[in-house]
Amino acid sequence: MSVQDMRRAPRLKAALPILFKKGTGVTRDYSTVGIYFLTDIDLSKATEVDFVLLFNHLDAGRQMHVNCRGTVIRIRPDDGRYGVAVQLDSHTFCV
Repeated sequence: MSVQDMRRAPRLKAALPILFKKGTGVTRDYSTVGIYFLTDIDLSKATEVDFVLLFNHLDAGRQMHVNCRGTVIRIRPDDGRYGVAVQLDSHTFCV
């Protein structure tokens, strides 16, 4: 069974900026239940993380974003940065 078959929701590929309290990142893909992103922040597996996913490119006149909280489920080296998979516990859309 492939990883794609095991996923609970379809993934969308996009490079969206992410803001953390102590740094930034950029998504590789995301879904309603999880997200994979690249960052310079050294996160630990099984820790809870809060971040803001920015969608400002959809409407230049509005600050559109999603406040997210999730649990780190995987970390691996990826393009000289940390590749981090997070299972989303909650998210709130804000405009």
